[in-house]
Amino acid sequence: MKTNFMNKAFALLTSVITASAMTASMSVFAVDSPTIDSLPAHKLETSQTVADIPIKKDILLFNSEQKRIPEPSIVYEYQISSANVTDASISTKDSDDATVVLAVRPGVLEAVTKITDSGDVEAPTEENQEEEDFRTGTITFGNDHTLKLTNRANNVPYISNTDYKATKQMNITVDASKIYDTDNDGEADNEPGVYRYKITEVTSDATYIASGVTEGEAGDTIFLDVYTKYNEAKDNLVIYGYVLLKSTEDGANTSITYNEEAEEGVKIDGFVTTAEGDDNGDNTIIPAEFKGDYYKTYNVDVKELVAGDLADRLHEFPFRIQLSNDTVTSGSNFSVNDGAIHALTNLTTAGKWDSDAVNIEGIDFKLKYGDMISLIGLPAGTKIMVTETNDTEDVYSVSAVFNDTAKNLVNNDATKIGSSISIPKNDTASLDTSNNTSYPITMELTSDKVIITNTLRDVSVTGLLFDIAPFLFITSAGIFLFTLYLRNKKETDADNMI
Repeated sequence: MKTNFMNKAFALLTSVITASAMTASMSVFAVDSPTIDSLPAHKLETSQTVADIPIKKDILLFNSEQKRIPEPSIVYEYQISSANVTDASISTKDSDDATVVLAVRPGVLEAVTKITDSGDVEAPTEENQEEEDFRTGTITFGNDHTLKLTNRANNVPYISNTDYKATKQMNITVDASKIYDTDNDGEADNEPGVYRYKITEVTSDATYIASGVTEGEAGDTIFLDVYTKYNEAKDNLVIYGYVLLKSTEDGANTSITYNEEAEEGVKIDGFVTTAEGDDNGDNTIIPAEFKGDYYKTYNVDVKELVAGDLADRLHEFPFRIQLSNDTVTSGSNFSVNDGAIHALTNLTTAGKWDSDAVNIEGIDFKLKYGDMISLIGLPAGTKIMVTETNDTEDVYSVSAVFNDTAKNLVNNDATKIGSSISIPKNDTASLDTSNNTSYPITMELTSDKVIITNTLRDVSVTGLLFDIAPFLFITSAGIFLFTLYLRNKKETDADNMI
């Protein structure tokens, strides 16, 4: 019996030792390659020596009538650097629910080998790595001409739908072999683990102004954690995932404990709408606390009317529409709609646009009675000038209304200025700016409206008879006198006959 007891004790001790060894082995494996799904937030399908990591950027879009608009033209600038990590860790669980803690290390800048933005532009990287302690990246908006859904423009604070946005990204290429052997001398410099990079937006105020985009109050910094482990041969590192982190009060030293709801909100996709506000649990609606960048646009309609029974309702009068923006000089796109054709065009880099200088197939900028041309998605601060040419033989009286208010017009040589001016053939009528009057497009809930009315009234028959009465009187008197002359002559001739 004693022998049986000893055998059982020995077997139990062997089991305990074996279980302890397996637990230790699994813990080491968990540190090398965690198996829990939430670590990291973006797990690569296969481990890679070189990985392209996307950093997204959102711009919330607004329009006065919630019409579709193209995205704004702006190039965001970023600096990617090694995060100054001194005390940060990642806590999670392995497959046996044992706690795993990974130290976070400063990112190795030499491992950032390329940065490509949404405009297929490669930012300079390695050529500056010895001189600079950061890499430069860009995210370019304005190349995508797709018309996008918008929020209705109104005064902030506002309720915004985060689906109504423009989104682009830059890709940061990280080479794990340059983390492992930073100086490329064949010797290992770093071990596997989590390496943290700092990404800071450094877009200038002038760039924001020139694009018409309003910079929000969201933070300019986020962090990128790159997860590395040994390759199968244990002679180099590979990347198996990454996490983007919203900047917190702890900054670079932010520690994360996965599977705790309080920490899950730290993980993001970049400088995106869902990360730039106080989310109330609905990922599609951000309340008034939203602090991200946004782009507000407006619309204007130019309409032709005619009045008077002699006015030609079928004649198409030539129009010239000019736009200007004193600050938005990034070449912003907008669209033109004449009721049949919807076409994309853009302000110049001088903030100008002139219908006489563009060639939009199918739109000739001629309007007859009731016709209208709409300009949609103009950036805030855009002003308009409208000029009409009378190319008929008739003399029209022309008047103008801007947003329900009568405005003065001026002819081509400024000899006529007033709320209604007569325009003969080949003369023009333009909105008057002689008193530094501008016509900014700023309506919050509807389009601005410029309405030009050409009037040609019928001629009074009474007035016509009155005008020619003197001529009729003279003619009638002449005929009467001539008749008397003939009659007198006839009587005289008869008296003189023998």
